[in-house]
Order: sequence, then C-alpha cells, then structure tokens
Amino acid sequence: MISWDMIRLPQLGSVLLAELDGVSLIYLGLGEEQLQALNVFAGRYYSAHELVRRSSPLLAEAANQIWQYWRGERQVFDLPVALAGTEFQKRVWRAMAEVPFGETTTYGQIAAHIGAPKALRAVGQACGANPVPIIIPCHRVLARNGLGGFSCGTSYKRLLLAREGIFK
Repeated sequence: MISWDMIRLPQLGSVLLAELDGVSLIYLGLGEEQLQALNVFAGRYYSAHELVRRSSPLLAEAANQIWQYWRGERQVFDLPVALAGTEFQKRVWRAMAEVPFGETTTYGQIAAHIGAPKALRAVGQACGANPVPIIIPCHRVLARNGLGGFSCGTSYKRLLLAREGIFK
C-alpha cells in the first residue's frame, strides 16, 4: 500500500509525501497538482499498490524533517528512501545527494562525477525524474549558463535556493 499525506509550508505551499508499506519514502511533490503526478508515478513503478491518504510514522517524520529544513534547522535528511528509476538515474541521484546544503553544482559536473561527461542531457532528464526533490537536492544542480529546470517548476527552485542562501 502507498500511503500519502500533504503538508503546507509558508511560501512553498503544498508538499505531498508518499511512502510504501510504511518502510520507505518513495515520492515528494511540490505544488497543487501533485496527487495526479503521484498517480502517474505510482502507476509506472508500483501499479499493484493502492493509494491511500493517511498518515504514518514515516510520513510524520518526513513532514517534520521538511518543516525543520524550511525553518533552517536541518541541512541533511535522515529518512529511508526507495528510489524507483533506471540505474543511470540512480547514479545521478546518488551524486546529487552529495551536494551539500548551500552549495550548487552543474549538470556537467554531475555527468563528470558519474563517469559520463558527455551525458549532460541525460543528467538533466534524471534530475527532472527525481522522485524526492529537496531530500535528494536536485534544486542544487544548475545549468552552466543559469538556473536550469526543475521538475516542480523554476519558481520552486528559486525559493529553495534562496532558502539555502544561494539566491536572494
């Protein structure tokens, strides 16, 4: 069973969190249309699981850690996460997870870090497919010549980077 719940943060708005069988976080979405996006994601990777809105100890802890991050009290997350994606995507996500709070990297630097220096476009696509933004900080990955995209929209990326003191 996939349980999900939603919290609202000042400025950021709705944050949807989903977990699988009470064991691992599988999805975090920003914005008002995230339930539809969760349905698509769950259908692709977890089609045999029912979606149910209910809290759980894991979702409560995830919500608590997101609140702590938003208030500036947390820089690293300590949550069990199950990543659904290709092996290439998982390599990109692991590399993104190493980017510290308050710092940024580029798609090219991530590509070089994972040993695929010419795969900038694929790295960008993997960033966009990250199922748990903020926790795996794809917002810290920038284009060489500017902000770059963000799966939840560039306005959210700017907010998150500003929260970390990168953009004012």
